[in-house]
Amino acid sequence: MRHRARWHHGTARGRPCHRLRAVGATWSPRAGAQISTIDVVGDGFVLLTASDGRVWAEAACELANDHSLLLKTETIDDEAFMSAYDLDPSGAVLVRPDGYVGWRSRAMTSEPAHTLRETISTILGRVN
Repeated sequence: MRHRARWHHGTARGRPCHRLRAVGATWSPRAGAQISTIDVVGDGFVLLTASDGRVWAEAACELANDHSLLLKTETIDDEAFMSAYDLDPSGAVLVRPDGYVGWRSRAMTSEPAHTLRETISTILGRVN
């Protein structure tokens, strides 16, 4: 008899193809208020970075400007966020407009701009 592994709520750890997980409120300088990860989803893509994700955010802004892409960034400096998404302080999560995680990097890559460009191209089904 085969046993199926049960999928328990909360075990997805922010993995691609899963809905964005709500993580408790954290201060957002952009919003000027406390926000949840769910609060930043809306029109376009959202790149959520951990506390040391400034380079990810810069790469995302460059990509958005170069390709007229609706892509906003939000840094969430919160241990609960990093734990829920299994990130180190330099990690990032890209959320699709439909609220699903499209991609995650636990830590900074050697070429974040290239990584994001390839990721967006793959998600959108574009050939580079």
